[in-house]
Amino acid sequence: DLNRPDMNGSEFSRILRKEFDYVPVIVISGFLLDFDAFEMDSGGRPEAFVQKPYQADRLLSIIDSVLKPEAA
Repeated sequence: DLNRPDMNGSEFSRILRKEFDYVPVIVISGFLLDFDAFEMDSGGRPEAFVQKPYQADRLLSIIDSVLKPEAA
C-alpha cells in the first residue's frame, strides 16, 4: 500500500529491491500514482499499480500478468 503510517510504499519498495531485486512490486493505493515520483523516491518503477477500491479478480489478474508476462 502506498500510504502506510509506519513505512510508506516507496520506502518499502526501496528496501525490498535492495534485498530482493527480483521481486516484482505492485503498488496499491486509493490515490493516483505518479510513476516518475515513485521511481525517484524508491529507486525503481513498480511493475503495476492497482487503485482502490478494486475487485479481487482485478487484483488477481494484475498479479498474474506481473508474474507471467506474455512472451514478446
